[in-house]
Amino acid sequence: MSSSSAQTPLRKGGLPAMDKIDDLVPAGLIHPRDNLHIVDPKYTRVGEGFRKTVPHEMQCAMFCGGLKCKYESGTKWKSHQQAIKGIYSHWITDNLLAMARPNTETMAQLKIIEQFKNHNIRSIINLQTPGEHASCGNKLEASGFTYDPNEFMKNDIYFYNFGWKDYGEAPMANLLDMVKVLSFALSEGNVAVHCHAGMGRTGVLISCYLVYFLRVRANDAIRFVRLKRPGAVQTRKQIECVKEFETYFLPQCLVFSNRPPNEPDKKLGRFSVEQSLKRQKLVIHGYEARTLKHIPKLIYTICERLLKLCNCKPLYHISENNFSRNFIAYRHDNKGNKLLNFKDSSGQNTPNDSIAITRRSSRSMMLSTDDEMSTGMPTPSSRPGSETNSYIQSCSSALSGLDDKKLDDYLGDGIHGQTLQDNMVTKELESHHGFQKVAKEEMLPKCNPDAVHEAFLANHAERIRAEGSNEWATEETLLFKRYRVDLNNRASAWDKLETETNLFVLTALLLEWLEHLKSPVLNKDGITYVVIRCDNIDAALRKLPIHVCYILEYIVRFVARLQPLKRSQSENLMKRFVAALTHQSLSIEGKTYPGGKGFQKLRGGTSESTMKFLMKLFDVLTHPGHMADHLENNFGLHSMAGGFSNLGASAASRSLNMSPPNAHYLSVSSSNNSMEVSSSHSVLQQGDDLDSADFQDPEKDTTSVVKVFDVVADIEVHKESDPNNIDLIREVVDSETAELDKLTEELHEESLFS
Repeated sequence: MSSSSAQTPLRKGGLPAMDKIDDLVPAGLIHPRDNLHIVDPKYTRVGEGFRKTVPHEMQCAMFCGGLKCKYESGTKWKSHQQAIKGIYSHWITDNLLAMARPNTETMAQLKIIEQFKNHNIRSIINLQTPGEHASCGNKLEASGFTYDPNEFMKNDIYFYNFGWKDYGEAPMANLLDMVKVLSFALSEGNVAVHCHAGMGRTGVLISCYLVYFLRVRANDAIRFVRLKRPGAVQTRKQIECVKEFETYFLPQCLVFSNRPPNEPDKKLGRFSVEQSLKRQKLVIHGYEARTLKHIPKLIYTICERLLKLCNCKPLYHISENNFSRNFIAYRHDNKGNKLLNFKDSSGQNTPNDSIAITRRSSRSMMLSTDDEMSTGMPTPSSRPGSETNSYIQSCSSALSGLDDKKLDDYLGDGIHGQTLQDNMVTKELESHHGFQKVAKEEMLPKCNPDAVHEAFLANHAERIRAEGSNEWATEETLLFKRYRVDLNNRASAWDKLETETNLFVLTALLLEWLEHLKSPVLNKDGITYVVIRCDNIDAALRKLPIHVCYILEYIVRFVARLQPLKRSQSENLMKRFVAALTHQSLSIEGKTYPGGKGFQKLRGGTSESTMKFLMKLFDVLTHPGHMADHLENNFGLHSMAGGFSNLGASAASRSLNMSPPNAHYLSVSSSNNSMEVSSSHSVLQQGDDLDSADFQDPEKDTTSVVKVFDVVADIEVHKESDPNNIDLIREVVDSETAELDKLTEELHEESLFS
């Protein structure tokens, strides 16, 4: 900072009136005794109350200047106040623009859309309600805004509209949805946000985004936004809104509890995997939220990283083609076979997707939110043709566009002479992009599966527990500890984790997280179900909670993809995971794992049955013949000519995206009280070779395979529900046979022509 700005006046108590922003750090890394920087509203209580009582139709004339509103053009602003020429606008970060609302006249005269393209602005977020500030500037368009959103959409610029009224409420769950949409839009390019003046509601949304992405305190986020756009976040209610968002959101970011196991602490104490998934749902969004609905992000990130380091294929990518749809657990979940959907301890469901957002584009790209997608993706309005969704009143948004020169003198934060490059915000954002670049450019492989096997069997707990001594205070243990802290406080820690090459640290984080949970993922009831039904995978999975099914299957799939390994090595990895999942110790090659945890020993018979179940699942996923046997034994399906066995083999291979053997056409026939699946036609002739590359592409759609099994399962459900009603069964068979024919053709086309 400049010397002039360093000599700032003092508040009561001796605190500086204006502090540097370059001390901005994540909230969780700030010592409780550190002073909280004060953020003042820009209006007096009397002024705020007066503006609330003024009728909306009078606000423009009294406060904004009516037709001469300074926020409706760029004529009253200096060049440095117009990041987009002709609009009062500022870059808050390198990819996030806060601006006043544009209008049709300015858009045409100053080629605003062309300027947007030059700045790589791919999305515009409008926080206004139609008809708002109608007396400011030019007449409103038919859309109810000062411009026609279609003009942006015709030029491939996405348009989002949150109907957030002036002096209106933004409930925390809805505000989080808005922030997630902003985060999603930023993943596609730069984003422009506006309300009327781009000061009140715009400042609140961007401040909340900084809290969301940088995990910083509300006051620090507001101060930073004001540094870039003086006067933003104007009223007491707006400041309270950002503070409430901090209180609501930051506790959801907790990945590791760094408290002792028995220390009572409701906020930072130990938690269960159910609580972790509930928090995760509030933090992640988009395809990631859909794909990792039942799988903890830490497990997924570390397992995929280990596979990538060994150059093992396939990797499971977060994409539109949800890899979890190929899971056996998905078939049960999708058919509603009750695998428990978890709730919180109070019995309340996690927050629903309550916000309706209009996202429109020239490509009609409407993204919807459902139970699978979790919160935080753009959704069409709940009413056909609707363009906005208004909030009820609560969290106040200041009257945008005040033309009070006396007040304007106080809108600045008094912070000058600091460049963005010196700020922790920019450093954090740059690290995010830097890690992504490293991940794309790294040379593989960096290790082999044998090294990963050895890393999983290392003495993690003993080395970490002793890290306070000079003997054990190694770089590895310090790095492990740093990750535990940063994963709670820095979003960029996830990007760093995706570039980590230290196998000890990666495996230690994964196992320590599973073992530090308040309760085991596979608890006593779960172990009982697995032991009793160890010979029947489906029967066991039906009894387990849905998230446990997905976690177990994902871990088994991880071991199945970590190849080549000897079967004994795969079994060792399974045993190590069993110890972590059950919070019980067991022997691996004569040594007890985990060491130093004080876990009870898993009984021999229980251990054998649990391993039998997991290795049976392992074989089903890796060996085609076992997949066919699994389907035949558990669904009562029979193959007259061996064709079904081949299709089962194909599906097993496709489920891991491996090269499958020959597949055959399925037809379903019924006679008397029996049904059977036969291969009456051959889709792939014996001896036809398939291109293995087609099946090793993790992005390839495998929905058809899953649908075939779903159709067959439908038949079996009717069979079991009323076995004596042969007419009903035949009716179901007839209707499903046509669907099977269609889906098998899709399989044929996927196999030969994709």
